Amino acid sequence: MKRPLLFTLFFLCAPVLLTARVLQQFYMIDTVTGFYRDDFGYVGSLITALCLLLIPVLLLVVWLSRPEQIVMPVKSKALGIASFFATVCLAVSGVGQIITATHSGYFALAIMSFATAAVIVLHGVACFTDGKIAPPLTIVSVIYGLTRLIVTFMGYTGEVTVTDTVFDIATMALLLLFFYASGKILAGASGPRTPVLFYAYGLSAAFFCVDSFLAPAIIKLGGFDFAIHGGGHFDLSYLGFAVYIVVMIYVFSGSKRVESAENNDSAEIG
Repeated sequence: MKRPLLFTLFFLCAPVLLTARVLQQFYMIDTVTGFYRDDFGYVGSLITALCLLLIPVLLLVVWLSRPEQIVMPVKSKALGIASFFATVCLAVSGVGQIITATHSGYFALAIMSFATAAVIVLHGVACFTDGKIAPPLTIVSVIYGLTRLIVTFMGYTGEVTVTDTVFDIATMALLLLFFYASGKILAGASGPRTPVLFYAYGLSAAFFCVDSFLAPAIIKLGGFDFAIHGGGHFDLSYLGFAVYIVVMIYVFSGSKRVESAENNDSAEIG
């Protein structure tokens, strides 16, 4: 898998698209209706299209790279730290969901947030101790992703589909797809297409998670008086997932190459 090409594309496109997206949320979308303001319809639609286009572009790049079966690294301090960071972010988000819950769906989501945080912290421990996660536990994060997608759909029932709705649903759907692919890898049940889904949907999910986190974070942490559609709910779990996903993909994408290099060194020594 051509990791340098994939990450170069991602880190070149993501900052530009995220900057455009923040400007879109702050200046181009009506805070009440969610539709584009006058004179911003074309530009706003273009930004949305380019952000969504990132998904098939990443899929194409990964597919053309022909990634082979992923070999998980035995240990990884970077992934262990990222796992602990994601755990804290997800636990904080779960507490917030309980406090602000308006219906039973959010309580169910909070329970799954804590359960997923427990699985991710076990993954972090495994990254430091040369251990492995029990395969059945990987289903927990998939259920979390499905629960979050359902709760997101419930929140938009009866509402007109607008730009922010599309981005929210895309974020939840991509998270679910990533957890499905990564779960199969961690459980040792990945197929020939799993690496493609893991890399492409993983980086796409990371991008949309940062997008969901960025504008509300700028408002909350910066103390600005900007208003965005939907109120700009600040959710730390998005940042935790983004870091966890990017680090996991970076570590896993290099694990097979490192293993091959070690084998070559051993052969030369022998």
